[in-house]
This record gives sequence, structure tokens and C-alpha cells, in this order.
Amino acid sequence: MALLSHFRNAIIVALISISLFIPAAELTLRALCTYCTYNERDKERFDSPHSIRTSSWYYVRPPNTLSNYQAQEFDYEIRTNSLGFRDIEHPVSKPPGELRIMAIGDSFTEGMGAKFEQTWLNQLGRTLNAEHTGNRFRVICGGVAGGVLVQR
Repeated sequence: MALLSHFRNAIIVALISISLFIPAAELTLRALCTYCTYNERDKERFDSPHSIRTSSWYYVRPPNTLSNYQAQEFDYEIRTNSLGFRDIEHPVSKPPGELRIMAIGDSFTEGMGAKFEQTWLNQLGRTLNAEHTGNRFRVICGGVAGGVLVQR
């Protein structure tokens, strides 16, 4: 009987310890910002990229705008075309012999953090045009950074 009482007391102590430790650990981690997202560190608030804030299912930047982005790790600008993508204006009519490639994707495709001339899409276009002299390649950017979702 004494063993059972001792076992019961040990379980109660363990449960009380756990119920005190977990909230204390949670508060400590939040105060130290140990597992903060980029937006929580940068803007001091949480924004879910999955929140729908408008009736559209796809978000692009405002058309024909210039935005400057500065952070500790980058400093660059984004110019958008009339469609709201980080790209130049492309003619609708396609000349003979031109092959078009449109890349659709996220911030990597948009080239977030890089100057426009240094994005992988611009490098792809330059490489294709340098190596294939018979055709002209036009690479079109359809990338949208996830951070754009919370800016509109």
C-alpha cells in the first residue's frame, strides 16, 4: 500500500512539473524569439502566407511600380511591368524564330534579394541566346514572392 501511495505521489509531482515546465518553456522561447519567422523578426508580427486577404487566388505586385527592399542581407529594387511581375515589358506578337519560356514560381523565380540582371531567369536567357545562335530565346518571369501575399 505504501508503494502504491509513493507511486501515485510521484505521478502527481511529474504531472505538476510538466504542466509548469511547458508553459514556462513556451514563454521563454517566445521572449527570446528562438523560433520566430522572418516576418516576426523583421516586422515584429506574424503574417501567415496562407491567409487570404482578397478575393483573388493569385497575387501579383501592383503594375508599373518601383519598390526598394533593404535588409541586412540585401539591398535592391523591384520594377514591375504592366502585369505586376518583376520583368520587362514583352511584346505580345512573337517574331519568327523566337522561342518563349515562362517561369512560374515563388520568390526564387522572382529573384527576391538579387538585382534584376542577376536573377537566374536573366542568366538563363543570356546563356540560351549565347549558346543557340539559330533561335532567339525570350525568358519571361512569372514568379511571385510569398511576402507579396501580406503586402496587398
